[in-house]
Amino acid sequence: MKYYSDKREFFNSYLKPKEGIEFLERQKWLVTFKQAEFNKQLKILGFHEEGVVSDDFLESIEISKKQLKNAIENFKDSDRRRIDFEFALILHQNLKIDRFHLSNWGFWRWLNMNYFLEETRWRYDFKNSREGYFKYAKITFDHLVDNTSIMVYRCWFLGERLIENESKYDLLQKLSEKAKTTRLGGFGTYILNLVDTRLISPEDNVSKIMGKLLFTGARLYDDKEVGKCFKKYNCYRNRLLSDAGEQIFREEICQL
Repeated sequence: MKYYSDKREFFNSYLKPKEGIEFLERQKWLVTFKQAEFNKQLKILGFHEEGVVSDDFLESIEISKKQLKNAIENFKDSDRRRIDFEFALILHQNLKIDRFHLSNWGFWRWLNMNYFLEETRWRYDFKNSREGYFKYAKITFDHLVDNTSIMVYRCWFLGERLIENESKYDLLQKLSEKAKTTRLGGFGTYILNLVDTRLISPEDNVSKIMGKLLFTGARLYDDKEVGKCFKKYNCYRNRLLSDAGEQIFREEICQL
């Protein structure tokens, strides 16, 4: 796989938005440039690419981009956080990435910056907020560069957490449909616990069971309730709950 060998300080020095008229060009790159224009600018700035990438992987990127474009065109909800499960489904189905690349931030930066700038910008579109143009550029930069905040990493890893051995993407598809069809439910808190914490369990058992119990039944848990459930789970770790079945989780964790 290709990756950027530059340290985080290099990205901060040459690409991170800063306030002041001398840094307005950086905001333009992040907020208005199309992907091809942005890639040319990366070459000019001298970002260092290492490694090789196969034709098959490049083809899978193009397929992903077409499917993401269709998902964006069909998305009607103003709350774009609700599309993360669908993005996860598309990216994980198409991009065959070994799990040992998860902590290779140079790879994820290279992938997101060179191919998914416009999708990232759409997902985190705050340019019409009161905080203005600079804030929008900074948010875009963060989701291209900042480790677990990188858009493609977050969505791909969400898919990695939720894929099942037998039913494959059934759970992820259910969560995607539920998230897009209801304004209720603590989906954001659930995703934060899956992606931004060290939620380790055999075959990601906890991630999958919690998703099923919190969002696929008759009752839809809200953000506060989802947070309480994960807090209760963390308190039970010493009881080896990580490989328990659904019934135990239903009785011990999700009874609020």
